[in-house]
Amino acid sequence: MPTVMEPILSLDRSAPIDRGESPGSPGPGVLSRAARIGLVGLLSAAVLFGGLGLALGPDGAIPTGAQLLSMLPTSVGDYELERGAMSDSLSGGLAFDDAVASLGRTRDDVSAAGGASARGELVVVAFAVSGVSGERLESAVLTNWSGMIPGAPQTIAGKRVFVLTDQGPDRAYIYRRALVVFVVESADPGIAAKTLAALP
Repeated sequence: MPTVMEPILSLDRSAPIDRGESPGSPGPGVLSRAARIGLVGLLSAAVLFGGLGLALGPDGAIPTGAQLLSMLPTSVGDYELERGAMSDSLSGGLAFDDAVASLGRTRDDVSAAGGASARGELVVVAFAVSGVSGERLESAVLTNWSGMIPGAPQTIAGKRVFVLTDQGPDRAYIYRRALVVFVVESADPGIAAKTLAALP
């Protein structure tokens, strides 16, 4: 199981960011969701308009972090999301590291972006791996995501979704679109459904 990173959100302070301003201090349970995803190393907002969509880039390239970021909502319900594309400076111990390693790939092959509410009640991440189909990546995530256990596929917000569970209230919702796998983590099924509805 990936190690929780400290600090939880190690932000690149030189870059403008989308920041939730919900009051209150986060507890360790909700912060662990953001920690596992690894929402650190935000890119400059200037690159956020570099391209949209899920199509392959030149020479079959996977979407960039900026393109993945453009697919994520800025808010869901009452939650404003602090969002960013993930840089190469990420430390180890992220949830997707196990999935990537199981595919014979490394962090250098990953494009990723994510967002989290101010107190960590909602976390969403999108990522793709160079040279790996969406189907293979989805399968790897389902069997290598923080020790969580996948259930049968469900239809949520009109999308085919796998729900992963652990011994606590948290749920991870896994949704694939083309080369990209989206992971939504929340203990609130209603918020998770609204987040899935906002994804492409």
